[in-house]
Amino acid sequence: MDIFTAEELDSLYTEAEKLIGRSTTVLDDSIRQQLVLKILSLELPDRLSVPLPIAAKLNEKNRNLLHEWLCKKLEIEDSKDGVVVNGAIVKDLEVDEYVKVKAKKYVICGGPILTPQLLYASGFGDSQNPHYLPALRAVETDRWKIPGWKEKVQEHHRKFPKDPLPFPFRDLDPQVTLVVDRDHKWHTQIHRDAFSYGAAPPAIDKRTVIDLRYFGKVEPIRDNYVTFDDKILDGYSMPQPTFRYKISEADKKISHEMMKDMETVAAKLGGYLPGSEPQFLKPGLALHLCGTTRAGKDKKESCCTKDSVVHGHRDIYVGGLNVIPNANCTNPTLTAMCFAIQGVNHIIKALKPRK
Repeated sequence: MDIFTAEELDSLYTEAEKLIGRSTTVLDDSIRQQLVLKILSLELPDRLSVPLPIAAKLNEKNRNLLHEWLCKKLEIEDSKDGVVVNGAIVKDLEVDEYVKVKAKKYVICGGPILTPQLLYASGFGDSQNPHYLPALRAVETDRWKIPGWKEKVQEHHRKFPKDPLPFPFRDLDPQVTLVVDRDHKWHTQIHRDAFSYGAAPPAIDKRTVIDLRYFGKVEPIRDNYVTFDDKILDGYSMPQPTFRYKISEADKKISHEMMKDMETVAAKLGGYLPGSEPQFLKPGLALHLCGTTRAGKDKKESCCTKDSVVHGHRDIYVGGLNVIPNANCTNPTLTAMCFAIQGVNHIIKALKPRK
């Protein structure tokens, strides 16, 4: 990522990790966490298996977020100081009423598709010159294994003697990863997560199941992009997105290498849950679409600066995965936060009274 220096990125990542509460020790007491790590270290001695970094704290109260509001467009107008935003037109979906919101700075963080959709609805973009739309893909498998674990298992059986499984009901799900190396250039997640495509059947006790998901990077190319159409609207009467996406031969090769490695690792952990054999998932299910409003130095090849300011404007910012310009295979949350921190600092500086 040539828009930041190594020192700038290191500082931004450090601050992002602190803000989000990055941790690898939250699940240290989980039996299944220790079990998966132990099996992988024994069966794959040449691979480094470690806890998957997560942003989690035990017993932390959740925050309330306002919802059921839709920003329809930004009102743009010319002034003596250049093009400025006159306000954001926002719709209360519950009562079907519109409100005009005015601010000093406008930050659009609607995700990789809805962010450029709002920009398009506000008059930005050129259908003949679309932005890049890289995407990640994933493969998945489920499996199970039932071991024992001394003290906690004995206590569990004492309290619930009829439970056929040794895992305590409150045992936290594992979160493990195999570290990327020169021969394995993909991100691995081993856990029991609630993705829509990874739900265990009702008759299966989730304590006996873990998932393997592999994520490979996709190189950004001009032929992969998203466009919007004023004549075709979505369910909220916003311009419908259309995806033009094709996997390159090089990325296909990596995908198959990834699949073989996943099958090897899965075989070390146990058998497949029927119906959840290894498979390539449809593009987009990883939910990590990047680059639709990519940051860059060249205005012709990017949407915004490294400060997330839309080129040619001073009061419109874009945020989210969509500003990340380069290929990636790990969860891009921290990278998106780096851009957010950079953008927030720019806003703070811009709003300071001039002496």
